[in-house]
Amino acid sequence: MFGDDRAVSPVVGVALLIAMTVILAAIIAAVVLGLGSNPAESPQATFDFDQDGDTLIITHNGGDVLEGDEITIQWNDDDKELDEDWSVGDTREITEVTDGDTVRIVWEDSDSDTTSTLTTYEVP
Repeated sequence: MFGDDRAVSPVVGVALLIAMTVILAAIIAAVVLGLGSNPAESPQATFDFDQDGDTLIITHNGGDVLEGDEITIQWNDDDKELDEDWSVGDTREITEVTDGDTVRIVWEDSDSDTTSTLTTYEVP
């Protein structure tokens, strides 16, 4: 009956203020440092592969227009960087492909170092 419990309320209040300050500082730091930002999404596209001797003809069948400076065709330790955009219906040719080569169409975001393999084709 004569106990004094009023000191608990200020301690709880101070603890809550400290917790809110730490959480707010963490949120501000994440926003300022760019943590939690979404990486660039790779384009979506489908391709058709036709072989004529040692030449592989790649046709863009559908999906997004691919920006030329972001696309590289890789095969047999060679790279072919595109110099123009690749739209639906356009074709690209690579030569000197041999049986068993793996051809990759790779997208690299021009604003970051994000890369994505759009498709892979095994030369029969």
